[in-house]
Amino acid sequence: MPCFNIHSLRTCAGALVLVLSVACKQDGDEGRGGDGSDGGAQVGVDSELGVVGSVRDAGEVQDAIAPVDASSVEGEGCLEVITWTDVDEVQYRRRTWDAMQRILTEMRSETPTSAAFMTLRWRYADDGRIHAYAGSDFQHDYRYDEQKNLTDFRLTYPDGPDLTKPSEAAVWVGRASDNQYSPELRLIESVETSYGDGGSGAKPVRRVYSEEDERCVRIEASVDGVTTDVETRSYYEDGSLFTVTNTGEGVVGNWCASRTRTLVYHDDGTLASDTSSCVGGSTSSSSYSYLSDGSVRIERHDGLTDVSGRQNSVVTRTAECLEIDAAIGKRADARCRVE
Repeated sequence: MPCFNIHSLRTCAGALVLVLSVACKQDGDEGRGGDGSDGGAQVGVDSELGVVGSVRDAGEVQDAIAPVDASSVEGEGCLEVITWTDVDEVQYRRRTWDAMQRILTEMRSETPTSAAFMTLRWRYADDGRIHAYAGSDFQHDYRYDEQKNLTDFRLTYPDGPDLTKPSEAAVWVGRASDNQYSPELRLIESVETSYGDGGSGAKPVRRVYSEEDERCVRIEASVDGVTTDVETRSYYEDGSLFTVTNTGEGVVGNWCASRTRTLVYHDDGTLASDTSSCVGGSTSSSSYSYLSDGSVRIERHDGLTDVSGRQNSVVTRTAECLEIDAAIGKRADARCRVE
């Protein structure tokens, strides 16, 4: 007999509905994959103990490792712990925030106390736009126009990445955007041109933008006059994003001709679930639980990945991580943007 958690969620019309989510799963239960299609992996989750079992493609029930709770690990500051529940693998990500330079540093390790095997850094504008992103041997640089739309992106491999200034190394992949505006400064069109040794073969992409009530509702992309992708968006009554649907050639690889992302929120406006579904394909989903200590737990199923052992995971983030998210900031409107 399964047990359930009850959540009150907001529908597109703004009404409240009660949603039952499986909280535990008994051994031997079988069903369709977590993406709603045959061949996915369905995960049973207990709200206290974590993942207790998974149904593999062949229908075999196996024990999964218990996810690590970031709040239980000694140490201060932001800690994000990712537990891949189909394999015995855990990754720890510690984040620090330099408020003066607006630089986020993330150090990844295999144990809570081991040295980082990877360090990544981002520098942000005050509205959450990325100015630069770098690892040990690469750097991304972003430039924007006065309307805060991207005009240039560059991937380089400098000898010493430095987020405080644009890299002067040769561009491996670059994208330049020529943005056009209406007299009211509404974005109406952009043409993206690739350059650099790693991107010079791509043809220019033209995008046409449509807004309603100062909300972006449609983006149509074309190459050589032929439409390649159409993105449509819908919103809740309060302006929160509800759905994003992409239809066209190769939306995901070359096999997903149409994909819809759906966002659902809790009563207080925090994200409850984020689901992406391919027509005739698989589904990826993330569900969010906010705990009394200020931390968040995210249960993920990735039906789109082909990487073994990466289909199911549990992510826990301490309260300090959410504070950093808030400090980074985000866009204040839903206008069409070049990003």
